Parts: sequence; structure tokens; C-alpha cells
Amino acid sequence: DGAKRGTTVLRDNIEQYSVGHITTTVLTTTVIDSYYCVATFGIGNDIESSRGAVSRASVQLAGKSVTIGDTVVLSCYVIGQIVPDFVSWTLNGELLKTDKSFQPNVAHQTTISYLEIEQVAESHLGEYRCIASLLSDLSVYKSNFASLDLLGFVDSVSDIMVKRDDVPSIRFSIRSEEGGSCKLYPE
Repeated sequence: DGAKRGTTVLRDNIEQYSVGHITTTVLTTTVIDSYYCVATFGIGNDIESSRGAVSRASVQLAGKSVTIGDTVVLSCYVIGQIVPDFVSWTLNGELLKTDKSFQPNVAHQTTISYLEIEQVAESHLGEYRCIASLLSDLSVYKSNFASLDLLGFVDSVSDIMVKRDDVPSIRFSIRSEEGGSCKLYPE
């Protein structure tokens, strides 16, 4: 992270605008990588954004609010120009299952993997993630973390997927009464 900090993204690919107290920086690129923004407020007050990825695939997983004893199904969507060899499911970082039985829909560039949990118990609550893997080039595409919780959930923002003949954009917004600037870095 620190080693790449000096490598900023080319300014030609960046648009920046402000509306009120919000400054938005837009990166337009086809370079497959993870990016983040470092916002500087005054001297020595840097805040790093969460990561956004430009990738050949986007893996999306939504959280759910549940009741103990319920049966719940989590759906993992792998969207993009890949068909994974398998999808792994984790709970709080521990491997739960590896799924090879999904049916990809090549026409819609979507593969769906399901995780069914029968009779939800306290031990099932936590942060779930699904991970799509391609053996041919050892690529791994991870979803956001999604909560299975008794009270509710908050979904993360998903990554940006590169589509054929498309140039995607990632937006990083800074909210501050003092204004602020954002420097973008590859991961």
C-alpha cells in the first residue's frame, strides 16, 4: 500500500466537480485494478476511501434480516465475462462451502450460486462473502461482505465491471464544509 502511494492515476482520466459541500472525483479507465482515494484536509489530515475495483467480473451478495429458526437462502451473483470454475462461501472469514453445481447463463453473463441455511441459529449470524474462482488464470473475484443479522443489514457498494466496448467510471465523494481534494491511487 505505502509503496504504491506515490503512483497516482493519470490526470487525463479524472474529472472533479463540487456541488455544495460535496466534491466528487470520477475516474474513467479500462485498466483492471483496485483504486482508492486519499482526501487531504489541512496539513497531515488524510482520509483513505474504501476500495473500488475495475474488473472483468462483479460479484454481488446482499445481506438479510432473519429470525432464529428461519430457513434463508443467500444468492451470490457473478456478473461479467467469466464463468467461474467454483464459488466459495465464507462466514466471518471461515470457509463454509465450495459450490460447483451452479448453472451459468452465458447469454446474460451471469452465474448464480446459492447458500441455503436451514433453521438459522445464533452461530449462523455474521459476515458472509462469496468468492468466484477461475482455475485457468488463477483469478479470484470477491463479493462485498453481507450480514446475516437479527436486526437488519447494510449492503456495501459493489465494484465496477468492465463491459465490452465500455469505459467504466468509479466515483469517490468527499463531504466536508472545508472542501477537499482527492488523489486517486491503484491498490
